[in-house]
Amino acid sequence: MAHAHLKSALLLFVAACSPAPEAKSPPPSAGPTPAVTAASQPKPEPLADAQWKQVASRFQSLEVPLPMASEWQVLDGKHELRAIHRPTDSELSARLWRASRLVSRDECEKQLHLWRPDLPNPSEAPETVLDSRDITAPAGFSVTVTAGVRRTDTSLEGYLLAIGVAVGQCYAASFVTHAVGPGAETAIGDRLAVVGERVLPRVQRVGVEGRIY
Repeated sequence: MAHAHLKSALLLFVAACSPAPEAKSPPPSAGPTPAVTAASQPKPEPLADAQWKQVASRFQSLEVPLPMASEWQVLDGKHELRAIHRPTDSELSARLWRASRLVSRDECEKQLHLWRPDLPNPSEAPETVLDSRDITAPAGFSVTVTAGVRRTDTSLEGYLLAIGVAVGQCYAASFVTHAVGPGAETAIGDRLAVVGERVLPRVQRVGVEGRIY
């Protein structure tokens, strides 16, 4: 999930999904109208690779690094750690839970989507997938991270979904971000790269003997 590869895949996806222009007859002249250009729209905010801080979840026994840490609203709940970054319309969540001893990654993913049906589901929408790779964070888990992008009615949406499995346990983390206007593709690619390369591979377990739901 290298930065350049992810951005190239994103640009190809956007190009493939862009409709071909339709030939239209010129409209009758009705006098001058104000010009509306892409340059007049604000550019999406970046998620800067700076001002990092480790955020620990008492409930999830996880520690997650966040860039621009002071800009996130962190909600540490019984069922998941959720962090919201309003400047980029982004949300990151993570959780651990107990499962059957020989639980599979597919079973963990299905359970996650029962709890969070609002999250992107690459298994049901494979056409949104840009890339996939395996990581070993948090320690003790075999984790697959899937990167994808899709168009919504109002924005371009990028996502990362990490599903991990260990003996008798599941781990899941997600990052969903939105952008509109000029540079949306670049902004989404940069944000996915920061989280995919600097956040998810550095998630740690803390207080392993603590409570896991």
